[in-house]
Amino acid sequence: MPASRCGSTPQPPPSPQGKSESEPRYTQRLAVYLLATALAPRLIPTRASVDLPAAWEAAIDRTVHLDAPHAGHTRISIGRLITVKEH
Repeated sequence: MPASRCGSTPQPPPSPQGKSESEPRYTQRLAVYLLATALAPRLIPTRASVDLPAAWEAAIDRTVHLDAPHAGHTRISIGRLITVKEH
């Protein structure tokens, strides 16, 4: 069984080398890798996993619209969690 199906964290894709891969294709590949890495803890939670309350804010640095849906997602936003508000 492939390691990605065993719950292990997937390895980051290699960086583009020369003109063998275009920048948009590389961005898509990294976005899918990030999405897979972010979804893994939600599918197989650990004792260290926490759910945030519904009231939180994030500073979005970049959004990548995926060429094809991945795990039901059509885009991924990359940023920082800046506040969590207590209920």
